[in-house]
Amino acid sequence: MSRYVHVCSILIEHHYYVNGENQKLQFLQTRETAALVKQRQLILRQTQNGLEVWQDCASEDVSVSEQSIDLTFDVISDDPWYAFRTDWDAVGQICVWQNQLSDSCSMMILGDVDAGKNESQSSSRFVQYTRRNLSRVLFSVHVSHVQKTAGKLIDSGHERSNSYVFSLPSKLMHWKYFFSGAIAKKKLQIVDLDAKEDGDGIVFVHSKGVANADGKAMVSLQAMPMQAFPNQRFQLREESGAGRILIKRLPNASMVKVGKERGNDGSSFIVAEIYIHQ
Repeated sequence: MSRYVHVCSILIEHHYYVNGENQKLQFLQTRETAALVKQRQLILRQTQNGLEVWQDCASEDVSVSEQSIDLTFDVISDDPWYAFRTDWDAVGQICVWQNQLSDSCSMMILGDVDAGKNESQSSSRFVQYTRRNLSRVLFSVHVSHVQKTAGKLIDSGHERSNSYVFSLPSKLMHWKYFFSGAIAKKKLQIVDLDAKEDGDGIVFVHSKGVANADGKAMVSLQAMPMQAFPNQRFQLREESGAGRILIKRLPNASMVKVGKERGNDGSSFIVAEIYIHQ
């Protein structure tokens, strides 16, 4: 039976894909990394949202002298919406090693949010990959891992630690509700059920950008981080003294339907649209 020493793991967390949802990632080795993997007899094992690095060992006791293992991978996703769901402008120091910020790992945005932009500068980095894969590279991760102690042999399948965690923020978007039918004839207000008593919550205002002449629309003043399964709780009420409940729980937004909204200052911004006819 094969025996291995676990060297380290790379994990990509994305705030849109909650609860470990599959991001459909692939890790492409650079030429230098491929050469190191062969030289050190490393084994790379793709996990759902990351990569495990193991060392193939021939004996039961493996002494590992202090040495640095530098690994670089370009990362792609088979999810065509991955780039759009990511707030690339907010990516900063996002690498954590053993629950602490670390300078031994880093991420580089390769610019391929605009499809194919970096193909010419990346094509020489790889051992063998298709042009389609190269045109989908989103970012690069680099880990400089130092093995300081002897490793104990572990059967494959056992629980591992030593993870470098990269965290990507999800895109912020305003939510916009379109109302049509009899409900649009009423005076409406949207209430954030999770707002604190001091009034700190998401506020919706009426929008002039309606879907039809008889409809109404309301847009959030704040942008919210998008998630695969949003946890916001909004309620539609009649704007009156009694505040009669019209819809106990409004449907949450997704990134399937998006549009543009023009603010009072003339600037435009992207909105996630929700249509309600009642």
